Amino acid sequence: MTDPMNTDLTGNYFWKDYAGDTVRSRILDKQSGRYGKEFIQSQQHVRTFNFRPALNLSQVNAPKVSLMKYSSLGQATVIGLFCHKPADAKKDAVLYTLSGRPGSGVLMSKDKAVGVSGTSTLDYGKEYGQDLLYGSVDTTATETFEESALRIVSYIKANKAVRSVWGEKCGGFYSVGSTYNGQDVNLKNAFSTTDIGNNIFDGYSPEAIVFSRHLTNTERLRIESYLGLKYGVTLKGSYLDPRGNLIWDASANAAYHHRVTGIAREDVELLFQPVSTTSYEETPLYSSHHDTYYKSKPYNLSSESRLLVIGQEHGSPIPDGSYMIWGDNGVNTAIGIPEEYSSWHVMNRKWLTSTNIHETADTTAVWGGSGFYFERDGHFTSLLQNDKDMTAVAYSKPLVGTDGSISMLCPFSPFDVGFTDEAKSTTVYGYRVRDGKVYSIIKGIPQTEALSAINVGERMIIRKTGNALHLIISAEGDVKYTVDIPENEAKRIAFIRPIDNAYRLEIRDVLASGFGVTGNVIELATNLLKDKQFVKNASNALLLIDGTGKGEWDPETVRVYRCNEQDAKRGKFIFHNVFFDTDGNGSDVFTFGYHDGVFARLTPKPASCIGSKPQADGSIDVKVLFGNPSYRYEVRAESVSGLVTDSLVQSGLMTTDHATIKKLLPGIYHVDVIQTGGTVLTANMSENKGESYANSPGKFPESTFSWSVSDMTSVYHAGMSSVIRLGGLPDFGFSVNGSTVTVIVKGKEDEQKQFTVAKGDVLSLTYSGKYLDYRINGKSVNQYKGLLLSSWHFSSIFTKRHSSLSNLLVNDQPCPILTKSSDVSVETIARSLYDKKVTITSECGGSVESQPMTRSSRENGIGISDDSAFKVIDNGNHSFTAKLSMRTSHSADLMVFDASGQLLLNKQMEGGTEKTSTFTLPQTGVFIVKAITPVKEYTLKMMNK
Repeated sequence: MTDPMNTDLTGNYFWKDYAGDTVRSRILDKQSGRYGKEFIQSQQHVRTFNFRPALNLSQVNAPKVSLMKYSSLGQATVIGLFCHKPADAKKDAVLYTLSGRPGSGVLMSKDKAVGVSGTSTLDYGKEYGQDLLYGSVDTTATETFEESALRIVSYIKANKAVRSVWGEKCGGFYSVGSTYNGQDVNLKNAFSTTDIGNNIFDGYSPEAIVFSRHLTNTERLRIESYLGLKYGVTLKGSYLDPRGNLIWDASANAAYHHRVTGIAREDVELLFQPVSTTSYEETPLYSSHHDTYYKSKPYNLSSESRLLVIGQEHGSPIPDGSYMIWGDNGVNTAIGIPEEYSSWHVMNRKWLTSTNIHETADTTAVWGGSGFYFERDGHFTSLLQNDKDMTAVAYSKPLVGTDGSISMLCPFSPFDVGFTDEAKSTTVYGYRVRDGKVYSIIKGIPQTEALSAINVGERMIIRKTGNALHLIISAEGDVKYTVDIPENEAKRIAFIRPIDNAYRLEIRDVLASGFGVTGNVIELATNLLKDKQFVKNASNALLLIDGTGKGEWDPETVRVYRCNEQDAKRGKFIFHNVFFDTDGNGSDVFTFGYHDGVFARLTPKPASCIGSKPQADGSIDVKVLFGNPSYRYEVRAESVSGLVTDSLVQSGLMTTDHATIKKLLPGIYHVDVIQTGGTVLTANMSENKGESYANSPGKFPESTFSWSVSDMTSVYHAGMSSVIRLGGLPDFGFSVNGSTVTVIVKGKEDEQKQFTVAKGDVLSLTYSGKYLDYRINGKSVNQYKGLLLSSWHFSSIFTKRHSSLSNLLVNDQPCPILTKSSDVSVETIARSLYDKKVTITSECGGSVESQPMTRSSRENGIGISDDSAFKVIDNGNHSFTAKLSMRTSHSADLMVFDASGQLLLNKQMEGGTEKTSTFTLPQTGVFIVKAITPVKEYTLKMMNK
């Protein structure tokens, strides 16, 4: 297997023997037969497949030989991965030479397996097109062939075993990276090159596994499954785990058997694949120059050339034996509108997952400390220092294991970040950010030489992997950023603190992983999509998960994740803390899209009954699933005793995404949930800048200005101004400082008129003639009577680096912005309406209109075979006989699984072209039966009643 020589991933690489036989790949002098140095290759020549390195075998035109000390390779199974370069797709070349016992070697090319002189040549790709050479018999286009250039080649050599009491002399070799030369003094066999192209294989090989015996078909499939998941290779058939259990059924999942890959942990195989992508990217996205790391550098994040990357949040635990595999439906990535849900814009491509990972999110707080206000939003936490003159420290709960990460946008104020000891008073190992530069901290001492420059607002990630810290800035890392922690000083508590009292430290949306179960992260490369409207809407981009496995995007039942992060540098939408298979059925279907407007779930509750008389205490629970706050609702009577049809029963503002409409009589109501829309103003200015501004045109006579409180940390003045304001206070309005609002009258704050507000509260100013009304959530809190101008500007002056106000409206329309400072962004949210009829019954009798909350389970076909050549006959008494008919005799393994994929039986079938095997099933139920041959997989489902 290709591995780095040491912990420096930018250094040299070699083939490492994990079998314990100390096998090394050494460069051979063909003429003298002497073995030279071990074949070592610098990182610049190495390419990664699914984040795994692979050596370039053609770099040195000489055999790279691995000597097998304990076998003659008279019997052998060789399973390796090879990827040619595009220029050689139609040129045959030598993959490897296997030699040992005299008269039993093999010369393997991209197209044929050549035995020793005098034996026949096997064209192993002629029938099923699974070789590495593109030729006239291939039915696929050249581009399609190139998409799957990385392929697994399995060769089984089954010569007779030596029965001598003395055994046979051991010693064989596996040679790669050169042409065949009959003058090689070490070769114990001679091969004819008449039927092959005796050229150097110009390409890559990440790993080869050599067994000194003939593997069964099941054993071979387990090894190929391991390699397929590890390197992102799509097998022709199903995937098995090391215990033989079925973890991806190619027959049942045939519609999604494209670009199959997955994450997995199997300690018995030394397999730990916490993040994965496919090595089979489709044309025109495919290129042999693309790597799975950004800019082909192993300390960077994933490449921009991979459409989909999925992995566990760094450090989130993956138990041994766990897997999640996914494949897509082979459809294009265009965005369409489902006929039945016109407000959805959904990608045509869908992915199916198969998993045994059943996680429950750890929602407990990660951060604690003093001097900070911690504002949580799901798994994200904003760390906001209370006062710049106060000592402040933030520390995490301990990591679950040895790995974890801290991700954030670099703030303006200087700070330390890293890992601390039990005292929780200083950063013992980590990084100091100051004056636009990053310095390492070792044993609590900041180093004097800067590692890198960094800008305010750049994404920085500190990853702890084992006993090393790695820093990533705007998707790029470097070996020189690494901070090594001595084995006995490994720290498990993250730590952040300000190091200067000139400014308050505010770090927003800190994402910490490894401190609990935090799910998966999904990266979608939007620069590879053609739908530019989707790409423009990062804030509206959605990941949709249908737990039924049908790929139906019913808004009532689909689970939705919003895009948490946009990486413009790599062209990615990133979704954090995603949990699959929340219902435990083992599979989901997911895709991407966006939703126009607002969608809510309405849940009615019946009115009570006293003395056979219905009471007016029914209710409707309103939960907004998609939309942009703020919202309001209106309830009108459609068929309610004692109420006029279409009369307004209730209305109100929703300052959050949830509300309960109470005091309703039994009957039928029409409910409108309205996204008011409006203009969103966001200031992101330098900490040392005084003020930023935004102003509307001055053309609004006798109007109402209204806006929503975005958060509890913004600081700004907003309201009506007679002139355009570049600073200071408006003439009339509100001064907002977090949760405190102060009335502004004639350019001055009236501290006698202060109010407490919450996120989502609506502030408004209505003027008419000589009268001005100040309102909070529609309730008047102050009035001004006096001379007013006929028309006014709306002005907002931001006095804190990160501040915003939302849903700015003038007369219920988005307020236009005429002038603004460059560090203020403007976004316009459209008005939208969701309406639905809801029936309220009473406990006196009647029925409530049911909400479609239940899910359907996937249908399983019974007794359906994917090939008439494979049958199972019921003999009675739970006994069955499997029969397989083949044109050419091959070995066949019978495998029987229960409906969950657990292996129940594995045995070899008997016979020639007609193979049979009898088996019994101790329990009733649905079973999956497979016959595995070297060239094909046969499947059927059956029921034992």
